[in-house]
Amino acid sequence: MKVRRYGLAAGGLALLLLLNGCNAGTAQESCSQNTSFRSQEESGSQNTDFSPQEESSTQNTGVRPQEESSTSSSGLNSQETGRVSGSGSGLPETEADASVPAGTAENGGEFTGIAPCNVGDTISFGSYEQDNNKENGAEEIEWIVLDADGENVLLLSKYGLDARAYNSSDAAVTWENSELRQWLNDTFYQTAFSKAQQEVIIPVTNVNPDNERWGTSGGNDTQDAVFLLSIDEAENYFSDRNETLWIQATPYAVEQGAYVADNGDSPWWLRSPGDHNEGGFCAAYVDYRPSGVSLSGYAVQYNSRAVRPALWVKTQADSASDDPSAK
Repeated sequence: MKVRRYGLAAGGLALLLLLNGCNAGTAQESCSQNTSFRSQEESGSQNTDFSPQEESSTQNTGVRPQEESSTSSSGLNSQETGRVSGSGSGLPETEADASVPAGTAENGGEFTGIAPCNVGDTISFGSYEQDNNKENGAEEIEWIVLDADGENVLLLSKYGLDARAYNSSDAAVTWENSELRQWLNDTFYQTAFSKAQQEVIIPVTNVNPDNERWGTSGGNDTQDAVFLLSIDEAENYFSDRNETLWIQATPYAVEQGAYVADNGDSPWWLRSPGDHNEGGFCAAYVDYRPSGVSLSGYAVQYNSRAVRPALWVKTQADSASDDPSAK
């Protein structure tokens, strides 16, 4: 059975289609704001305890509700954290008091799973370098609970965790064959999650629709443990344009090349294809506020878009299930 995904709010807002071609990936970011969302007055910048050195400057899913991705097995492999809070922010040291321990023994015991949680909660799960100070070790990763299917939950990172090119070549590429997909399901997966944590991550089959506006192919369905949202998913989950659509990149991601706009936001990759023109192939992304999803996309060979991983995980109540797809 396929994993069902639901939007955070009913998709009642009108969506504007982006008509211009993709960004060519110049060093100077374009000031034009491309979005498939209707413009609305947005609230101030997001709260965060991260302090990038240069913070003065800065979605759709290929899976529709009726064709949601199904779970599947994967041979992919990935520090023992699993905390839940209603509105976590910043580095883990600052939210420890507000977080509810989830599946970790008090004295460094074995990870046993993520505590039951609700859509909108913030989860601490896994760890990755974020403050750009490797001497103090990796920091806990904060995730927003974006969706739920029974006891399984879809997590989306609260911050842009890294900055990487979608692919090294400007030739046409699909999510299936992209280097960013390979990196997420290998290097990131292995680095961010312990063996015990990998056991609660649910590989899923993602549908990768074509970009209808530009006629570019989304490619084959893919089996992913870690993935990026698609155009459709971003538009469904953020149909109300709530503030979690926009992100700030961690200091580490900024050091790796993530672009930061004047308002502190950083644009982030989606897995869907964008335009393909004389400037090369582009992948869709979420721009900084007040924009939204860029259907035309950004040149895949540049690393100025932040990486915002997503993944499905089992909570403790469902940890005994051998086949989470059998629902």
